[in-house]
Amino acid sequence: SGRCPYPESSGALILSNHRSPLDPMLAWMNSHLRYEESARSIRVIGYLMAREFYEQPGLFGWIGRSMQSIAVDRDGRDLGPTREAIRRLERGDLIGIFPEGGINTGAGLRAAIPGIAFLALKSGAPVIPVYIHGAPQGESMIEPLYTPSRVRVIYGTPIDLSPWQGQRKSQELLQALTDELMQKLAELGG
Repeated sequence: SGRCPYPESSGALILSNHRSPLDPMLAWMNSHLRYEESARSIRVIGYLMAREFYEQPGLFGWIGRSMQSIAVDRDGRDLGPTREAIRRLERGDLIGIFPEGGINTGAGLRAAIPGIAFLALKSGAPVIPVYIHGAPQGESMIEPLYTPSRVRVIYGTPIDLSPWQGQRKSQELLQALTDELMQKLAELGG
C-alpha cells in the first residue's frame, strides 16, 4: 500500500515490524517499482541480522549474506555492527532494522531496542517505517517458505527527526525517540 519511499541513491534506515523470516525480502521486493522505467535500479537493504542466522550454513545464511546483512550478536555488547551500519548509511546504503529484536509471534508490537534511535541520530539518515501484515509464520524457519499467505506491505513516509537532532544522546532521549518511532510504526500498521 502506498508508493515505496526508499531513496534512489542516498541512505535510509528501514524500520519494520518482524513477524516472519521472510520479512527482509517482503520489505525489499517492490522497492524497484518506484523509479522511472528507464532508470530502474535494484537496491539492496542490508539488514542487521542475528549472527547465528547470518553464519548458518544453507539457505538462510546464504540469503543473509547475499542481502549484505550485518551480523549482530544478540547481547548488544559489540559496537562493530553499529559502526558498520553508520558507515553504510553515510555512503548512501539502505539499512534495515527490526527493533523488536527478533521474530514476534504475539499480538501487536514488542518493546523495541533503542539502537534504532542511536543509528538514526548518529547517521542523520531518514527513517522510513514499513509495516508488514500477514507474513507467513511457522514452527520452523523453513515452513514460511511454503506457507500460502496474503501479505500486505505498507510504506510510510520518512519520519521527521529534526526535533531530536542536536541533543545529548542520553539513555532517556534514545528511549523516548525509540518509543516515538515505534508509535509511528504502530500507527502505520493500524
